[in-house]
Amino acid sequence: MHEIVLRSTLKVSEIKSFCGAVPSLESLCAAAGISSGEDEETIWAEMVKRNLFMGEPYWIEDRAAERVINAVAKRFHDRLLALASGEQA
Repeated sequence: MHEIVLRSTLKVSEIKSFCGAVPSLESLCAAAGISSGEDEETIWAEMVKRNLFMGEPYWIEDRAAERVINAVAKRFHDRLLALASGEQA
């Protein structure tokens, strides 16, 4: 695999996939608002079933990538609105 870095503006609409790493189970559950040990075990079992392991990279493609990008864009937008209205982000 090779990587070429160009100096060009990347438009969100041009992103088709990207790579990420599965965070720790604790941080994943905390981000999702899950505090039950039983629920954590269910999540762990589902991750093992899908071959997703903590710290290992995985690809997000097509519609999944679009959903993640839209969610991140919404969070940025919401934070900017909060800052503009004087709230703490």
